[in-house]
Amino acid sequence: MAIYLNVSHSLNLLFSALSDRLSKEDTGVFLPRRVVTQTDGINNWIRYRYAEQAGISANLQFTKTSDIIYQIFRWLKPDAPPALDRSSMVWLVYQCLQEEEFINRFPEKAAYTTKDQVKQIALAMQMSDLFDQYQIYRHDLITKWNDAATKKEIINDWQQYLWSAIKNKIGDRFLDRPQISVQLRAALSDPENHAIIRQRMPQLHFFGIAIITPYYLELFRLLSSIVDIHFYLLNPCPDQPWMDSVTEKQIASIRSGKKQTIPDDYLLKGNDLLLHWGIVLKESFYLLVERDEFVNTYNVLEQDIPFSAEVN
Repeated sequence: MAIYLNVSHSLNLLFSALSDRLSKEDTGVFLPRRVVTQTDGINNWIRYRYAEQAGISANLQFTKTSDIIYQIFRWLKPDAPPALDRSSMVWLVYQCLQEEEFINRFPEKAAYTTKDQVKQIALAMQMSDLFDQYQIYRHDLITKWNDAATKKEIINDWQQYLWSAIKNKIGDRFLDRPQISVQLRAALSDPENHAIIRQRMPQLHFFGIAIITPYYLELFRLLSSIVDIHFYLLNPCPDQPWMDSVTEKQIASIRSGKKQTIPDDYLLKGNDLLLHWGIVLKESFYLLVERDEFVNTYNVLEQDIPFSAEVN
């Protein structure tokens, strides 16, 4: 079992690779083939293309990255509390903003909303969205805040205070994503759970995912020891190491900060449009290719892949 990286500049080539793999995946009549995407638009496009090519598009289940992680978690721990998401936090944050302890400890922040409930609700919605993103993109920060709350350390940061206040209110009724990650990693290390995952999800496909965070990647790495995981990723120059290139502005900045002379061939100047357009993509690819086991499964798609099987 492994993680396979299928990379191309063409969405059509990526789809051909996906459809070829799906056509060979024998999951039976009732078991769905799972494809992780980012938007409903790409879901409809895959359905249309697959039906156009195979004659029918059925038994494909599309989901988002966070949802598939939670689904696997629920398979292994069906009695676990629900996940703490944005909708669960809005009114909790709103309540915390009205409490005397918050107003007294952070008077400057409280002055913005104390006399205006509309501002309080707007700030509660904004902070709930921010906390939801922190759990994925800054999971190390959330873990640090949780540890500080457990140790009853003094909190001077107002965002940390709101997060700790929320966690105190919900108790054990919800799990944040770092907590889910810890429990899921422990569950994945149990060989008895491997059969459950293989039975319900023989393979997992990620199509067109642009953002991959360390939080998700570590879980995918553990999951790949149980089932095959296939990524179908867009890369404008898949066979060129453009991610190591820098812009002229970066070169000038590097040179100005160095007393010694830097050889011209040491810094590789790349295409400015490519480098600026692919900032997020570059960071995600770095996370993938920094591990040798992922590099060994890096497959550049350079020509159309024939559809070699029929779906009955």
